Amino acid sequence: MTDLSRSGCRPTIGASAPAAVTGAGFGQLEDAAMNSEHLILTDNDFVRLMAMQPGPQLRAELERAVVVPPDFLPRHVVTMHSRVRYLDEASGEQREIQVVYPEEADVAAGKVSVFAPVGAALLGLSVDQVIEWDFPRGPRRRLRVEEVLHQSRLRAAG
Repeated sequence: MTDLSRSGCRPTIGASAPAAVTGAGFGQLEDAAMNSEHLILTDNDFVRLMAMQPGPQLRAELERAVVVPPDFLPRHVVTMHSRVRYLDEASGEQREIQVVYPEEADVAAGKVSVFAPVGAALLGLSVDQVIEWDFPRGPRRRLRVEEVLHQSRLRAAG
């Protein structure tokens, strides 16, 4: 596992100050994203989501994320407006969704709110990362990101 403290990232300094990456650490950030449990978010997504007063489980995930400018975001990371294919390891079921803001959610169109359990769980993960997530109706589930089919890097914060 890559040590992000040596890759140009600084550690989180409290609940509202996420880790950040410099240009020098970008290559190591990509390696770390593929081989670790770190979440990666764009600075725009982080600011907008924190302003929306997320629930405790999503807030905890946001606070442990490495936050980068959109230009430094590795292509295999689930961001807001990403279309992603994931696997529920317990059921073996594969699904494809787009992670969106609450006002854009449309389950019939496969657009899942970031405040829904699946959306919150997948945000910031990289391909092949697995997360265990508590679901309100049912047991804790293990979700694995199989593929990021589309990633929106330049979405505005407001």
